[in-house]
Amino acid sequence: MGTVIDVRTREPVVDVVVSARAPGSDRQWMAVTDAKGDYRLQDVPPGHYTLHWEKEVYEPHVLSDVQLRPGRNLRIQTRLYTRFRYPPRVELFTDSRVVDMSSSSTGIRVEANFIRRVPLR
Repeated sequence: MGTVIDVRTREPVVDVVVSARAPGSDRQWMAVTDAKGDYRLQDVPPGHYTLHWEKEVYEPHVLSDVQLRPGRNLRIQTRLYTRFRYPPRVELFTDSRVVDMSSSSTGIRVEANFIRRVPLR
């Protein structure tokens, strides 16, 4: 049994797949974390195990040579790191041309003095 938390936010991580496997064995015990980040591996016999914690956006975490003794429960708090330690880089692309090269029209600058001299009908 144990709890899984996010290293950065310190919040519980939901839906982490937790598994235990004895070296050289095909047998595996699995659990999934709940809304509080808690999990419990049921009916695991005494022995040595390798534990795995996995969820899509997190780096997998492995703990080897974990010894479970008869009549004892282990509580392991695990901290997971997101795969992206820094915010993803966002690049914006735009057409950088300032002058419209496809047009032959021109423009002029009109000042207030010019506007006052234009006759209006």
